[in-house]
Amino acid sequence: ASQYSSLFGARRIILFDELDGLTGTADKGGVKAMIDVIKTAQCPIVLIANNAFDPRFTALRNHCLLIEFKRPSVTEVLKHLKAICLKEGIDAEENALKFIAQRSEGDIRSAVTDLQALAQGKKRLTYEDVSWLGFRDRQETIFTVLRMILYGKTCEGAKRAVNMADVDVDMLFEWIYENVPNHLTDPRDLARAMDALSMADVYRGRLRRTQDWGFIRYVIDFMTAGVAMARVNTKSSGWTPFHFPERIQALSKTKEERSIQLEIGNKIKRKCHISATRASKEILPYLRIIFKNNVEMAAGIAKWLDLTPEMVEYITESKEKAEAINKLLG
Repeated sequence: ASQYSSLFGARRIILFDELDGLTGTADKGGVKAMIDVIKTAQCPIVLIANNAFDPRFTALRNHCLLIEFKRPSVTEVLKHLKAICLKEGIDAEENALKFIAQRSEGDIRSAVTDLQALAQGKKRLTYEDVSWLGFRDRQETIFTVLRMILYGKTCEGAKRAVNMADVDVDMLFEWIYENVPNHLTDPRDLARAMDALSMADVYRGRLRRTQDWGFIRYVIDFMTAGVAMARVNTKSSGWTPFHFPERIQALSKTKEERSIQLEIGNKIKRKCHISATRASKEILPYLRIIFKNNVEMAAGIAKWLDLTPEMVEYITESKEKAEAINKLLG
């Protein structure tokens, strides 16, 4: 992948995240392999690590330009919170916002989440409203959070895990959904857990449609406490690994394909006055048949829709057919 451009000729960048996760015999030789890739790659490579000065990365650092990303200061977080309050029409005391910023420990996402929770339904926010806010433990990995939810003994303990997660609620939902079947092996427990996740997903849908963030409390309750309390009959069977969400992996792999499909849908939308989604579902399949079987007609349609060569190749699913059509387009 480091030697070639993307399918449609777009520029490519390779990103290795969570470099700190290279541990144990399973990843033996991983650093050396990365150095080999860096030496031969024809595109930029970005490596992300929490601790770039880990002794394991000594050789790797010699081949990299180190760029440090520092946590935002209290002043920077405070400025961001003030801007939100101004936009939302919330009269907030400065010492209240400063208190939230200090408790966030440089995590803007959690500061905004705290502000949203504390200011919900209010037009004024005082220091008394926020003084109970505690520090969060930001060192918990997704695996620890999942363990707290899937093996939780109390509703409060499972719900508290959300505040410790280093991912957002939607991503945490995907992690739970992916791993529930492997950790709740009793069919009755699994059914209860999936019912809870189903209800959480219902409220996620309502939240997206209405943008009413009051629904988030129900999402969190069902996906954490609901899943934790589903465990009744499942017995512990030793260590069971956690798996990255397959749905996220699938979306990542098809991102480029979905992007060009949406662009074609938008081209059809402007000409046919229908939605891009409907165009992709109802018109694109017929275009594919035409483009594969009638080069002259395909060229005329491509010109009318103002399709790019990459779009033509995507529709034809054939480089030779695409070249023939693009040749007629001039």
